[in-house]
Amino acid sequence: ISRNADRIQRIIQRVRNFVKSRQAVAQTSAVDLNQAVRDGLEMIEHQLMSHGIELILQLDPNIPAVSGDETQIEEVVINLVTNARQTLDLTEREDKKIVIETRSSEQGVCLIISDTGTGFSADALVNLFRPFFTTKAEGLGLGLSIVHSIVTGFSGKIELLPPANGFSTVLVVTLRVWSEEDEAGREGTFPA
Repeated sequence: ISRNADRIQRIIQRVRNFVKSRQAVAQTSAVDLNQAVRDGLEMIEHQLMSHGIELILQLDPNIPAVSGDETQIEEVVINLVTNARQTLDLTEREDKKIVIETRSSEQGVCLIISDTGTGFSADALVNLFRPFFTTKAEGLGLGLSIVHSIVTGFSGKIELLPPANGFSTVLVVTLRVWSEEDEAGREGTFPA
């Protein structure tokens, strides 16, 4: 048990170092969130269709650019949609849907991913972004942890809203709007 606990601790530390190094290397730039959503979906859209899942896009064409890294934001989309697909695979519902929405808010620009899957248990809610916590038989428990690290690395936030309108899971990622200060190359922490 002690050897395995040490091994797990080393794995967690390597993953944390990997995520931190990726955040340090990534150059923050103005990112078209709608395009990042489309590009991320190109990689996994066929999986959704083959699993009988209806994908609905509600992308606001008037949202401003966000501050981030396009590749990492695509990774956020891929991880969140893959999680939604996996929970939809566990449900017997016939109306398997994932809705992806973008819109402006007072806090920034929101990416909202809703699904009609199984939702989260009370235990899962407490451990939602903890590395290696998973409710899936074959999951590693890294997807939401990586998403959380990427989003917070760009001074954004991610939150789970209560189920609503027939959707069991509603995740909202809020990212900062790209500004002139970003363009000027200002470094350091940004207001949340």
